[in-house]
This record gives sequence, C-alpha cells and structure tokens, in this order.
Amino acid sequence: MSLSKSLRSLPASTKQVYDYVVVGGGSAGCVMANRLSSDPNVRVALLETGSDDNTPLIRNPSGFFWTVPYSKKYNHRYWTTPQKNCNGRNMFQPRGRGVGGSSAINAMVYIRGLKYDFTNLWAEENKCNGWEWENVLPIFKELENNDTLKNNAYHGNEGPLHVRTQNHIGPYSKRIVKAGNELGWKTTDDFNGADQSGVGYYQYTQTKGGRCSTGVAFLTPEVRARPNLDVIVDAHTTKVLTEGRRATGVHAVVSGSSDSANPVTFEAKNDVVLCGGAFNSPQLLMLSGIGPKDQLTKYGIDVVHELPGVGQNLQDHADICVNAKTSRISMPLQIGLTNLPSQIKHFFLGLFKKEGVFMGDNQMVGSFFKSKPDIPANDIQMHVAPFYYKDHGATLRYGGGISVKSCYMRPESRGTVGLNSADPMEGPLIDPNYYDVPADFDPMVAAVRKSIELIQTKTLAEDNLVVSGFGDKDVNNLTDNDIKEYLRENTESIYHPVSTCRMGPSSDPMAVVDHSNGLKVHGMEGLRVIDASVMPTVVSGNTNAPTMVIAQKAYNQMVGQDGVVDVTDALLVDNQL
Repeated sequence: MSLSKSLRSLPASTKQVYDYVVVGGGSAGCVMANRLSSDPNVRVALLETGSDDNTPLIRNPSGFFWTVPYSKKYNHRYWTTPQKNCNGRNMFQPRGRGVGGSSAINAMVYIRGLKYDFTNLWAEENKCNGWEWENVLPIFKELENNDTLKNNAYHGNEGPLHVRTQNHIGPYSKRIVKAGNELGWKTTDDFNGADQSGVGYYQYTQTKGGRCSTGVAFLTPEVRARPNLDVIVDAHTTKVLTEGRRATGVHAVVSGSSDSANPVTFEAKNDVVLCGGAFNSPQLLMLSGIGPKDQLTKYGIDVVHELPGVGQNLQDHADICVNAKTSRISMPLQIGLTNLPSQIKHFFLGLFKKEGVFMGDNQMVGSFFKSKPDIPANDIQMHVAPFYYKDHGATLRYGGGISVKSCYMRPESRGTVGLNSADPMEGPLIDPNYYDVPADFDPMVAAVRKSIELIQTKTLAEDNLVVSGFGDKDVNNLTDNDIKEYLRENTESIYHPVSTCRMGPSSDPMAVVDHSNGLKVHGMEGLRVIDASVMPTVVSGNTNAPTMVIAQKAYNQMVGQDGVVDVTDALLVDNQL
C-alpha cells in the first residue's frame, strides 16, 4: 500500500481530510507516520516528494555508489552557493528523495553522538532541558535491534531499526585497525558504548543482507496496511496553509493528478508535521510566509509569522579525504584483474549468504579522537576505506589504494538556508559557509596530518602507499598553510546538515520550535517541525540515528509519554567523552 489508488486518480483542486499531515517521508517522517498511525482512531497522511523505495538501488547497500553521485530520481542533488573559503567552489549536497529519505541512500553508519552533545551542548548551553543523555539513551535503545551487542547498558535488541555488525572483515581492514593501534589508538568494538574513542569497525543499519532505511524499519507491510495511514509518493508539498497563526493543511502537487496552479489540498484537523530535513523544512516554512521578514518580502511572500531563526544556524560536517595509491593491494571494490577472484567470491557471498562487500560489508574502518588533548570531547571522526574513493563515490581508481576521510565534528562556522525564488518547485539556496570561523581549519589540519601518519605507519609500509593530491610537495614537510590550501580545494560535505529550525525555549529569539512541546513552531498552532533541522548543534558523528530519536521523543511529548528523568538525581550511565 505504498500509494493509495484513490489518491493517484484524484482530480486537481480536491481536498482530503486527515488528523495529521506529515510532510517528508525520510528519517523522521517514517517514524512519525508509524507512531501517529498506531492510534486507529487517527487518520494520517505521509506526503513524500520522491518515489517509493522498492528498488534494488535502494534496498541493496551497494546502490550507494549510484544513488549518491549520480541518481536524480532518488537524490535531490542540491548544490551550495560558491564557498568563499573553499576557492569559490559550489559544493555537492546529496539529499535522499523518496521513502526513507537520506537513510535510503546514505552509507548506513550507525552512530549516536556523545553524552557531551546532548547534556552539555543541547540541554545546558542551549537550554533544551529534557534532552540530556540520560533522557535520549533509553530512546536509542528502544528503537534499536542490535544483532551483536546484546544485554548491555547501551543497546537494545527489540526495536524496529536493525543494526548489524559486518560479517566479513577483510584482512586489509584488520591491518588498518592495527595501523591505528600503532598511532596509539585503542581498539574499540562499540563506538556507541561507554567510550567512543579509538579505532574499530562501524555498525550499519542493515537487515537480511539489505539496507534498513527508516522506510524498511518503520513502514513495514503491516504498517502500510493500516486503514488509517496513506503513504503518498510523488507528492511535492508546495505550501503550508494557514488561518491566522494556525496551520490548517498543505497544498501538494501529486503526480498525475495536479499541478502547481491546481494542487491537491490535504487538510490537517490536528497538526501539520514538517519532516523535510535541514534544507526543505525551512524552505517550506518561508514559502508559506513563516520566517525572516527580509527573505519573505524579497520574493513577494505575504508574512504570516515573522520568525527570524528559520533557515539560520546551518551546521554541517566538512569532510576532507586523503588518498593514497599503490599497485599492491587487491580489494573487492577496487577495479582490476588482480582482484577478480575476490570479486567473484564476494558476489557468491552476497548471493547465498547475504554478506560480503556487495551486501554491505564495505570493510570501512572508523576512528574517533581529539585533535588536541585539552578539549572536553572527541572532535574528529575518520572513515578509512581500503579502496581509492573520490568525488562522492564517482571515482573508484583502477588498482589499489586507500582513502582516509576525516570530519571536524564541532564546527563553529554557521551558514544559512534561504530561497532562490518564490517557486516551490525550485530548490533552496544553501550556504554552509564552511570555514567562516578560521579556527575551524585547525582541527582539520590536524586530521590531515593524522591521515598521512596512518598511511605511513610501519604496519602499512609494505604496500608502498603513495599519498596523492599535494602536487610536488613533500607530504612529510607540509606547512599548515599547505594543508589549508589543500582543504580549500578539496573539502566536501559528509552529508550531515542540521540546525536550520533549531529548538529552544520561547525566550530564545532565534529558536524556531519548542523543545518541550513536541517541537511545535513558536508562535503558531497546529504546526510542528520534527527532523534534523531542530538540533541546536550538530552531534559528534553521523546524524541519521539521532534524527530518529528526535522523532520518537517528539511523539512521546505529543502524547504525554515523554518520561523525562531529573538528571540532577539520575545515576549517570557513563562519562562517554
């Protein structure tokens, strides 16, 4: 029941009535559709601008290498404005387009962030009481079904989101872990446990050899069969409808039945719930007259509610990759005749055992560490791939190599999301403003140096790895300015945009939604934003799992089941720094 047949054949300008209209079927939207429709007395519409997810490109983990760099059907393929601190480059911003959203095209890495993020930054610094680590950890566990890490204080085994340990770790990935040990990093088997620090293997949101997107986890056939839930794909929401300061529904262009001039109306008797993500939720608010007055009047949009924080505070993890080439390594995802036997082996592993690199065992090694010792928590995350990877996966080099990708997890720079025009079919204006605060360069410089050290360890010396990308410069004698220029020319996004509708108390003039009332938009009735855009600050790691927790906690608040503990009296689970 991915698309209601009656809705596919609806004539333009008709009206459908629901209790809740959820806009965006991504990481948060699928959770909200599942939870809201669990009450059989509540009618729910989930509107997704893209397609359904019933395709091998989405369900097979290796589809990442097509959907991220190339696909237009399953990827919005946004681009930034020219980045003044990155040599004026327009930078690629992939975003999932379809059921599951970005969880349907991402690299599936399951990371939660740190206690420091939730307790120190969200709850204390940004005054979002109730979002402390002790209050979100139970929700992470409730949603999780971990196949390996069972019966401990940090993981759940009964939730809908399947989290999988790689079954087939290649020998070269094991050597990369050993190389990390040579740098002084301890081996860790759980980046979401008591101590995130160290080097080890990521866990992934996968099940039965396939991707476990939020569409797979929360919109199961049983959920889709609920008579009170309509999942409507190819439905592009163009405006939130309002009466005074109350949201009453949305207009949407539904493929095959309407256009921008004659949209379908979806009335919401209770709430309109925006789950479009850090780019699309603020854009839709502004198109609907809710946001900074200057943005609205610039494009002739009537001001419904002046809310200056909409589209502000954009944060993202800037990513830098250091590549090294060699002719001596043979890995399944590398191109060349020497690794053909390995590719054949992994093809049959995927066919018969639902494991191997073509089914998600991508051999990735992870590491978390501090760029300098006197900071309170890890600020660098590494993804080390035992294959040569560039251009968001568009370049896989013939022959051997490794790729060391690093991101600075707590950037001080802030960007914006605005409008390109009043046309709802046009994408948003995205300016991450990378490196606007010069201090953001320093941890990235340290990460590049650490990447080169890793490549040059004794453990990896026999592979004759040659660091590429620095021209004729001696990589053992690079100045900080040399590395900064490399960063300006090579930095990309690692796809973690957040915070453009950030939560906070009503006393905060830049807060967009109320942290304690189901993420209700300040100054509006019947309107909520529930997605990664509400994060006050970006978490220390990948953002997919925290976005699901945001949705579940917001739902708990809406139905009066939040269960907040008083952390002043709580037994702290750990320090997790």
